[in-house]
This record gives sequence, structure tokens and C-alpha cells, in this order.
Amino acid sequence: EKDGASAGLAFFINFVCQLKQIKFKQPIAFSGEVSLDGRVLRVGGLKEKICVAKMYGIFKIVLPRQSWAEYQTLSKSLREDISVYFIDEVEELKKIIDKEQEV
Repeated sequence: EKDGASAGLAFFINFVCQLKQIKFKQPIAFSGEVSLDGRVLRVGGLKEKICVAKMYGIFKIVLPRQSWAEYQTLSKSLREDISVYFIDEVEELKKIIDKEQEV
């Protein structure tokens, strides 16, 4: 748990889920800065964030599309066993929520 720009996406999705009473089938990690106009911006420390998510048994992660290049540089062993959604804007969360929410 950490606050700051990297936690913007996590704070945003937590607010939406609390407001609309949405629950996910399984834990999902969210990391990314959210701009005032809804863009999801790149964050650093991807390796550490993915390691911590896996350590806590979280194997689905939502990241900024701007982090794609850094993600590709990570070791194959770190990237295996996880599913990553890359998004550019918070509006794209609707599709993820529809797919991942508990029914």
C-alpha cells in the first residue's frame, strides 16, 4: 500500500467500486497516475509492483499503456502467471469491470 501518483488509478477504481457496490471475482492490482481529464499515465517501479502483487496472490493487474515498453523489458519469469490489462483512459475500466466483476 502506497499513496502518490502511482496510486491514482487504485484510488479511482476503489471509489467507483464503493459507489456502485462492485466486487471482483478475484483480486486485481491497479497502478497508474490519473490525470484530471481521465488519462491513465505511466508510473515507475513496475518490477517491484508486480513482485508485490504476486507475493500477495494477485495475478491480474491493470497498468497504463504507457508502461508497455517497460513491461516488455521485465524477465519472462516475472511476467508469467499474470494477466495484464493496459489502458489509456479510465473509461476503459468499464470493459474490465464488466469482465471481472462478481455476478
